Amino acid sequence: MHVTIALTGLAIAATGLAQSVPTIQTGGLVQNGERYETRLRVDNGTYGPEIEEVHYYYDQWPIGIAVASDGRIFASYTRGDYDYTLGVVVNETAEEPYPSRVANLRPDQLNTTWHGIPFGVGTENYFISVQAVYVTSQTRNRPETLWVLDTGRPTIKNAQGDPIMPYAQPGGPKLCAISLSNNTVYQTFTFPVDVHYPDSYLNDLRFDLRANTTGTSGKGIAYLVDSSNEGRPGFIMVDLGTGQTWRRLTQDPSVLRGPNDVPSYQGHPFYLRQAGSPTQWQLEGLDGIQLSPDGLTMYYSPLSTNDLYSIPTRNLRERGRLAEIHAHANVSSHGQRGGNANGFEGDSNGLIYQLMPEHNAIYYFDPRDGQTHGFVRDPRMLWPDGASVAADGWIYMNINQLPYQPSWNNGVDLRTYPGAVLRSEAEAYAASTTADPSSDTPTLASQLPTMDMNKFTTSFQNFGKTVSSSVSPFAQRSQQWIREQTGNAGEKTELPHDYVELETRIDALKQTHQKLLAATSQYANEAYDYPPNIKESFQDLGKSISEKVGLLSKANSAAEAQAAFTAPPSANPQPKTFAHAIARSSLAGSQSLSMATPQGSTEPDPLAQALEKFAIAEEKAGEARLEQDEKIQTRFLAGWSTTLNTNLKTADKARTAVTNARLSLDAAKSRAAAGGRHEESYTADQRKAIEQAEDAFVEKVDEATSVMRNVLDTPEPLRNLAELARAQAEYHARAGEILEEVANSIGEIQTEQESSYRKAREGQ
Repeated sequence: MHVTIALTGLAIAATGLAQSVPTIQTGGLVQNGERYETRLRVDNGTYGPEIEEVHYYYDQWPIGIAVASDGRIFASYTRGDYDYTLGVVVNETAEEPYPSRVANLRPDQLNTTWHGIPFGVGTENYFISVQAVYVTSQTRNRPETLWVLDTGRPTIKNAQGDPIMPYAQPGGPKLCAISLSNNTVYQTFTFPVDVHYPDSYLNDLRFDLRANTTGTSGKGIAYLVDSSNEGRPGFIMVDLGTGQTWRRLTQDPSVLRGPNDVPSYQGHPFYLRQAGSPTQWQLEGLDGIQLSPDGLTMYYSPLSTNDLYSIPTRNLRERGRLAEIHAHANVSSHGQRGGNANGFEGDSNGLIYQLMPEHNAIYYFDPRDGQTHGFVRDPRMLWPDGASVAADGWIYMNINQLPYQPSWNNGVDLRTYPGAVLRSEAEAYAASTTADPSSDTPTLASQLPTMDMNKFTTSFQNFGKTVSSSVSPFAQRSQQWIREQTGNAGEKTELPHDYVELETRIDALKQTHQKLLAATSQYANEAYDYPPNIKESFQDLGKSISEKVGLLSKANSAAEAQAAFTAPPSANPQPKTFAHAIARSSLAGSQSLSMATPQGSTEPDPLAQALEKFAIAEEKAGEARLEQDEKIQTRFLAGWSTTLNTNLKTADKARTAVTNARLSLDAAKSRAAAGGRHEESYTADQRKAIEQAEDAFVEKVDEATSVMRNVLDTPEPLRNLAELARAQAEYHARAGEILEEVANSIGEIQTEQESSYRKAREGQ
């Protein structure tokens, strides 16, 4: 009895404790910390080649990463309220939208609803929520290409304020090819609803561009991951020549999430805690994939299992009636690897790198010995998410602290900026330390360096000295700035009058661009004039006015007319503009009047006739508006955004360099004048330091002056503005012609109706 009571009390206490822990624990996570000395053997959390810090994310947490042959680093960011979803690194601490801000749909345009059910928007012309990116080298038929995988499913908030993911609708999920030679999208692939389900989630991508790949058109094939949290994960293939798409291994046991999997991150067990839902386990299925160098084998695994699988790619490409059975029958298991794995990557040595967030590490599977080995481990690798082996042979990885994101922790954001791009030497290191399993040569795993605490302590101290010496100029500038802000600095070096005037003009130009861009960016939103009070169904948006009129003209009865009017929708929903909405409502009215006309009547209803003509005209006007919007986006917004995000940023960077040089100069003067010394009593070293700082200051002023003048003198903004006005003028002229013509046609119907009306009255 006492035992039962004690156990019951313990159970109650445990329940209370669990309920009081709404997020993953963060004990042990520090921004930086001191290591302690001990005579005990310890795990310092590292092995493998050295890790370098390449880039820091301060604005948005990244997911995907790809590195081009010219060294450009591209990143993707899955959307909630992020400003953009595809970016390119521009310096150590900043990225910018790619290929343009306009190409990235604004956060307030990402979703829609149908009968209260949230959906991502169905546009194939703009990026909605990009999950993954991948670079393929130039071939005979393709430029070097950045492939962009858009899920079409952004994270939004429901009425209770909890994050949810809307369903996808056709056109939103897509695979886009961007030429890295001219930064333009040259190919877009979308998916039918029987290949990409509303609850599918595109997660990763690999390519085989060889012309002799069997089962393809010879233009290449894409292998995509559907990781669907809702339970239907599998592979999606895209023939890059024909655009045909198909699925394989849907819900095969090898692609399903592991049952009740509880991983550990930084020593803490992890449960999925989503706001508005009960605590549960990780839901994601198929995640990491990697193609063997010969293109014959696809390696893969779900996120929430410890197992690695593979399948011959011929079974993914097979299209016959028995293809799915053959695919399921040819899955191979390579056993467990020692933990959950996130993304995969590969190299020319045939190694399959697996990102291991439970261990702050990257493992690799070597097909030659059939084993998984440790490659690199480092405490800074807090959830490696996405990796790219670049042309330089280094593996680049995003670090994003994903287990601490709010959507996994009851809405609480436990991450701490910055995120990072890290890199480590991969191909050369692997080539020098891996060997044929039949030989006696040690493998990479056996050659990993052992820990030398004395060497580590010395290295850490040297690292501190290096950091201190490099930060010193920054610290001096900071101290000088603080003295100036608090009124404790001496005389400030004045900037030239012409330079100050240029700064004023640059600030005015920036403000002008920002204000006009804030207004005109609406042209990238198709529905900017769409009435919010209109409720249109998928059926309403299914076919264009011209298509419906064509179908109605062939109808010989009311039943056929009704069937034509409610015919199955086209692949792409019709535009949601004010003019198109008027057209659809006008045609619906015309159809209602026609259906109400008494049987046997030979005279069409005049108003029905007029409404049909008006509907056709309004659709043409709407199409003219869309043409205007497209011209404005390409001829005005793109250039206007470039001036703001590139030219003016370059000017800002040059101005910052001037400010830093001025602070360094005044700091040098302040140090020399410390204690009230006059200039004649300065030492030779102090004079030299001041002269060098003056030279640097003058140089930076000259550079910034040149940059600002170039920005101010360029005629590009005027050219952009002229294109804006021209596009608007062409649209209004075209719309005027269309409406003038239909007004005359309706006027003729009106005249005939009035004549008939008078005759009828006279005959009474």
